Amino acid sequence: MTHVVGAIRIVPPLRARAATWAGHPPDDFTGALIAQYPPGSRLGWHRDVPDFELVVGVSLVGQCRTRFRRYPPQFREKSFALDVEARSIYKLQGEARWDWQHSVPPVPLPRYSITFRTPYASKQGEVTRPIASRLWRRTSSDAQVTAAKASS
Repeated sequence: MTHVVGAIRIVPPLRARAATWAGHPPDDFTGALIAQYPPGSRLGWHRDVPDFELVVGVSLVGQCRTRFRRYPPQFREKSFALDVEARSIYKLQGEARWDWQHSVPPVPLPRYSITFRTPYASKQGEVTRPIASRLWRRTSSDAQVTAAKASS
């Protein structure tokens, strides 16, 4: 229980730092997910649910390799991978957020992360969530997958 209380206490200041890094006000980030990955944990190919727009992740403890591939997957198209180090931050937006999937192979050591998300809203302010379709898609000209070492 002590770990949970400690994790909850760091969320507001970490959200503020992540929001500043991403160029958004902290209140834009309405969702936070605290995740613990024991050794051997993996995440299969996926995209975050369409309820959220911008995704900013902070790797607290432990590193992982994150793989990316286009969605839907194309026959014989290769994926690529980035190493997400402990104490690093990454951002998924635009094409990287909507037109690519990501996965994490089994982690060798324990890993902890917090993922912050902004809600999805159309340019007119209407919320549009094509949840019923597994082939939802959104295009953008500003493709970004950014990984940067978080400052202490």
